[in-house]
Amino acid sequence: MGIALARIEIWVQSCLEQWINRSLLSKNGYKCFENLQSFYEDYQRAALDFYYSNNQSTDSIGYSRFILTSLTIIRLMHIKLCEDTRFERLKVHAIQIPHLLDLFEYLVLPNRDDMIRARDLYDYFLEFNEKPYPDLLSNIDSQNAFGVHFAEQSIEINENLQKIQEQVEQDRKDKIEEINNAKEKYEELMKKVNDLKCECESNIYYPYRKCDRCTIIKEADNIKVNIYECPIPSERRSALAVMFELQMPNEIRCYRDILWQLVNRPKPNPSNSMDEWLSIRPHQSKLRQYFKGSNNCKVKLVSKTKSITESHYSIARHVISTPLEEYFYENGLQVQISPTKINEFQDEYRTLTPELTDSNYKDLQFSIDNTEFAQNRVIAELSKCSLKLKSAEFVEFGSFRSGHRLQWWNLLSILELDSLSMDEESVVILITHALLQYGPLTKDRKSLICSWCPESHQQLLEDHFVDELIMRLDRHLKDCECNWQNELMLVIITVIVMRVFTICNSTRKDQMTNLVLKCRKTGEKWIQLISKSIQNPSLPDFDKINALRDKIVIIGITYLLTYSIYTDSSNSLVLSNQDVISLLTIATTIHDNNILNKKTVHMSVFMRNLMRYSERVLLSIHPIISKLLQENSYEILNEFCSIHWAVVRTKGVMDGKWKKRNKDIYDGWYDGEYESNKISIDCLRGRFFVNKMTIGFLPDRITSDELFRRVFRQHIFEVQAAESEDSYITKHGYHADGNVYYEFTYDYGYYGNRGLIVYERHIKTNDKFELIPPSCFDEELPNIFVSNYSHWRDINYDQIEFRPICFQDSNFITDKQYILTMEKGHTMTSDLENIQLLINRSSSFFQSLFTRYFIRLDDEPYVYMLRENDIIHIHLSRLGIAFKYNCRNKIITSREYSDMYIDEDQCFGTLTGLKSGLLLSPIAKIKQKNRHYLCRKLIVPFGQVQANKKSGDDHQTVTIERKSSSLSTSFIHQYFVFILNDRLHILQPTDSPTGWLYLALLHAMTSHPLPDQYTGMTGMERSFQLLHSAGCWSDQPYDSITRNILLQIATISPKVNFYPEHLTCMVQIDWNESSLPYSMQHFGYYLIVKKLVETSEDWNFMHPSSTSNDEIQKLFQSKKYNEKLLAKLYWDYRDSYNLTSRVSAQMEKEIRCTSSTKSYEPIWESCYSH
Repeated sequence: MGIALARIEIWVQSCLEQWINRSLLSKNGYKCFENLQSFYEDYQRAALDFYYSNNQSTDSIGYSRFILTSLTIIRLMHIKLCEDTRFERLKVHAIQIPHLLDLFEYLVLPNRDDMIRARDLYDYFLEFNEKPYPDLLSNIDSQNAFGVHFAEQSIEINENLQKIQEQVEQDRKDKIEEINNAKEKYEELMKKVNDLKCECESNIYYPYRKCDRCTIIKEADNIKVNIYECPIPSERRSALAVMFELQMPNEIRCYRDILWQLVNRPKPNPSNSMDEWLSIRPHQSKLRQYFKGSNNCKVKLVSKTKSITESHYSIARHVISTPLEEYFYENGLQVQISPTKINEFQDEYRTLTPELTDSNYKDLQFSIDNTEFAQNRVIAELSKCSLKLKSAEFVEFGSFRSGHRLQWWNLLSILELDSLSMDEESVVILITHALLQYGPLTKDRKSLICSWCPESHQQLLEDHFVDELIMRLDRHLKDCECNWQNELMLVIITVIVMRVFTICNSTRKDQMTNLVLKCRKTGEKWIQLISKSIQNPSLPDFDKINALRDKIVIIGITYLLTYSIYTDSSNSLVLSNQDVISLLTIATTIHDNNILNKKTVHMSVFMRNLMRYSERVLLSIHPIISKLLQENSYEILNEFCSIHWAVVRTKGVMDGKWKKRNKDIYDGWYDGEYESNKISIDCLRGRFFVNKMTIGFLPDRITSDELFRRVFRQHIFEVQAAESEDSYITKHGYHADGNVYYEFTYDYGYYGNRGLIVYERHIKTNDKFELIPPSCFDEELPNIFVSNYSHWRDINYDQIEFRPICFQDSNFITDKQYILTMEKGHTMTSDLENIQLLINRSSSFFQSLFTRYFIRLDDEPYVYMLRENDIIHIHLSRLGIAFKYNCRNKIITSREYSDMYIDEDQCFGTLTGLKSGLLLSPIAKIKQKNRHYLCRKLIVPFGQVQANKKSGDDHQTVTIERKSSSLSTSFIHQYFVFILNDRLHILQPTDSPTGWLYLALLHAMTSHPLPDQYTGMTGMERSFQLLHSAGCWSDQPYDSITRNILLQIATISPKVNFYPEHLTCMVQIDWNESSLPYSMQHFGYYLIVKKLVETSEDWNFMHPSSTSNDEIQKLFQSKKYNEKLLAKLYWDYRDSYNLTSRVSAQMEKEIRCTSSTKSYEPIWESCYSH
């Protein structure tokens, strides 16, 4: 709507007069006035709805244009009517539009042309406001009224008036004849009555039937005649006024209707309770035939008083009792036209004044309304000053407009002292409104330096004052060159610069033009900086991104304002091709960021109005742009597309075929073709369409895709339509050089059922990569090569790059750890100086080493080997440890323990049956040095220790389950190192208490009734020895991995409970049948673990965050273990345990104290005692 209204206003300003002149010379003549009236009514209705909006959120700049446009139409129509010899009398009749001349002061006019036009209109209506004769809307039946004079001179009107008067005279005669006939009839009936006698009383059979005499009397009494009201005033002056309203020339009627509707703004068609002449008797039947106007005319002939015919006096009257003269009445209607409903002046100037909504400044609204001296009132209102506002700033703000001649001086002071907060929108509103408002006018234009420039802005015509402003503005621009945080500062500076440019003398135009270009350059730089922040955010904070988009929109609007210099009549700067490209870039940036803003946009009224003005600026200069585009065969649009559309950016130059959508010079649509793609550009609104698609975000089916989320996570891409259907390409380039673009498309037949395909395009190198889903490598590559990298296939060189998995990684493009060549099937490191080749998992070499040694530490997907000459680097990715295999001496050394190697003999005389764990021996052993003082190391991964008892007498097999489903992610990387002390013949843990407890668990799970060869004791004995040692006890809560180990130790004890649970007659023991021998499932494991946990939680109040509700806590709270019964069973079996395998003496004492159950005694022994 804003664009449509602006086009109308520009047309009225530039073309209306020529259109009227051309129409008047044609055969239709003043028919154009009817079209102009219809045109104006549509415009006024739309403009008031768009600019005024019921006095809420008004657009002061737009409403000012509406006033100027309306007055321009009225003045041109008035001039043309005055030039007609029939209407020369209009030159001495006033044009009185209530409080119009006072309203000029409050108009908000941003450019010189509007100010010149406003001054011309003011002078014109000031001249006609003082004419001696009444205007067309008042005193229409006065002696000097235009209508009376025109009707008096019109032969046609006089002839028609004569006809009406003759008809009135004839109607009078007819009425007299009607009255006489009625009287004669009455007399005849009364003669009949005299010869008859009343018989009503004698007729007893029909008492309600009237006799003939009474019936005739009743008939005679009912003879009545209606009155007659003259349809036209008897006074000639009023009669001429009525005839003028009926037969006024249509051009006068159109002009007066437009004038009447403007007077009635903002409600151009107010209702009234008056009677219309042509809607009541007898005027409707007598005068309608003489009416020459249309039924839709706005100003009608009305009357406050009712017609006699329509009142209660119009009742028919008896012919005998009514004198003849009482049947005839003069016209009872007043001679008036539809009244005007004038808006209060205070309400209208409020429409032209912005409203302060900030609570800190709201109490100073009175200071922004006008330029009256208000400093004393501001000081008196200091008690209302907000705590967030300094009193000095409160006074400075309220005093800024005190005195219209001082406003520019006050601004100079503010720029020098920074006495107002330029980052507050209320301050921006104050300064902008003060500078753009026209200001008080002087009737004598000769007293001004320039007649069109009011006193409020006369300082700008003084070169030395402008020089001072330029110096301060230039300083502020330098200060905020890179500080894009305060976008309102740029708004203020740009508004000031554009205002000074449009008013200052030609001697300062060059300096001001340089300032305008600096503002434009600063805005462009700010937008680039903010766009980079949005494209590569550290975190996807949507609120912050939306706030940044709002800043881009505000800065972009400010940028567009600088282009108003090309429409200024005093401008000498020529619009270049690069200017047009920059303008299109910013216009599309504003449009795109408005669309991409994920929140509902609540733009302030001030910024909304500024945006509307920027749209008008674009519309105003579009004829220049259109001409420039045609002159260079639309090559500018090709260059713009190669910048804006990522598809062309990745290919280089575009050679599209363009054409303007229609011949209207103010239409901004251009359509083009590039290969098979249809492109459309709206230069006015910044809309860019490819195959009817504009910028947007990726659809949910792409952003929710597993492949997208794996690499790009929650990154928000701004995308455009790509070349193929249902495909998207990022608008911006990414990474360090900004020359990498991503294309997203769907192909439902690609990679099985997967639909998403992601391409990466490099502009400079013309390389193209395709993102490969990790599932393609699950069976081929080690887990770390699959899960820790994103895989990009270089389409040109047919190789796959292994890059960081996260798109936000700063080295996402450059960090290529490995390269997989498709032709040879080799995966190697990207370091050319130190190339390492990945050994295939299915190769015999890999399988030989893995099944012999490394299966003891982790699963196959988590082991990989890299070959570098004669050295094989063996990595266990989950455990984070590595080894080196020397192909010449066949020795595998440890990276973590460089003086140790993997012993070929993995048997060491304890932990029998354990299939996990890797034994390392010192390299010195190979060299036969220090043989008696060597310590070996055992590396054991953490996991769920599981025992599987074979049939027969074989030892149970113990494995460590390390599947991610059974272990927490934080546990999967854990392993323990134990030292084989050959002097003491024990395994020693290195980590307390976790390592001690894990070793106790391993000994317990590998326990056998016979002692171990290495330790000389059973695994259960060694386990209890460790559990009793200080290394397992803690005075603070155990961490999560230790509690997991404790849980595994506790569950070695069989589950015991009574059956049924509420009775104690039967005991149920659930042995772990398939794991350990029954004798190794000690009842004390659970009891000692419970004691360990309770002891560690004695000081729990010092570690409040340590309280947990994990599996071991749930075990203690469950009914799987009846602790009293477990204590009883321990006591029953106590004698079968040797001293090392018993719980501590303190625990046994506690068991005896808490249990009343006696020890079990055999029956035969009891009998023998008797």
